[in-house]
Formats: sequence, structure tokens, C-alpha cells
Amino acid sequence: MLTEDNSEKILVGVVGRLGAGKSAFSKMLALHGASLLEADKIAWKLYDIPAVKKDIRAAFSGKVFDIHGKVDRKKLGEIVFADPDALKRLNAIVHPPLIGELEYQISRTSKEVVVIDAALLLDWPLAESCDLLIAVAADEDTSIQRLEEKKVRPRRSRAILASQRDEAEFRKLCHVIVENDGSLEDLRVAAEGVWKKYVEPMISRH
Repeated sequence: MLTEDNSEKILVGVVGRLGAGKSAFSKMLALHGASLLEADKIAWKLYDIPAVKKDIRAAFSGKVFDIHGKVDRKKLGEIVFADPDALKRLNAIVHPPLIGELEYQISRTSKEVVVIDAALLLDWPLAESCDLLIAVAADEDTSIQRLEEKKVRPRRSRAILASQRDEAEFRKLCHVIVENDGSLEDLRVAAEGVWKKYVEPMISRH
């Protein structure tokens, strides 16, 4: 639950399906003067916490750990993105401490605006505290092509996309939709436009 200090911040949530460009857009938006919280990167660090590792081992056995005792994110991903129940088990382990860490970092930042880059934000109570929810959308073939350029095989990309919320739901639940089927420069222009049209007025009223 957000504290009173956190409620004084302007929270901008950015969501979207894999390969849509959510993280790139979040970084571009934050360059205008916001603090950026990247849920994926925070979650990866949580995998090193002993209690989290213990729960992952209990849920998925030692086969998702490497020889150094660290969680092998690739092996774990292959399991959870092929099995909805396995994904639910992982989320039940990781999401509570992840949400707690996000709320803590929101409370610690000195910036007035906080951009939260989190694919699953709409599944969390934290979404209700966001002043602005932005969905970054792209054609699925475009997303898969982008992921191929990052050495992600199409079969894996499609498995992950199949596990995610349908794009139509993002469009229904968010205040702003950013179409990202163009270039990075197009996305930068879109980020600047969103900041000026939506965020700056919030700052002036704050």
C-alpha cells in the first residue's frame, strides 16, 4: 500500500506486450525529468534473495538453478511460459516482494514524477494509484521481428506473448495508447508528446 509520501508523487505506469517497445518508451519518457523504475530488473535482483530462492526451489526443483546456485532465468522462463499454472506459481512467489520494493523505491525518490515500467502492472493494486496508465502497442509480427534481432527465437516469443494479457485489454484499461510500429525516432517523438500533453499539466496542477 502506498504511503502518504508516495501519494504525493505523480505515478505514470507503462505497460505493453513483449516486443511492443514498453521499456524503450519508458526510458524516453523518464528523460524528461522523471525517476524510472523497471520492474523486470528489480525482479531479477529478487531472485538472489535466499527466501525467494528457497520458494522457487520448492516450486520448481533444483533444475532451474545453475551450477553456482543462481536462478537460471532462461530455464525458468521455458517452464513458466509453457504452463499457465507454473507462471501463476512463480508470480505468487515474486510479485509480493516486487510490489513492496517498487513502493519502497517510489517513497525514496526525490523526483516528482515516477515512471513505472511493468508489463503486469494492471494485475497489481499499484495500478490504481497511477495517475496515468500508458499502453505501448505494436503489431505482433513487428514485435516478434524486434525480438529476433535480440536473439529471441520466434517460438519462444510466441509462447511468452500467448501468456500475456491481450492487447485489446491494454487498450481498454489504459488512459493513453502509443502505437509503436515505426522507428525509435517516432517513439521518441511520441514520448515527448505524451509528456507535454499529459504529464506537464499534472505537474502544473500538483
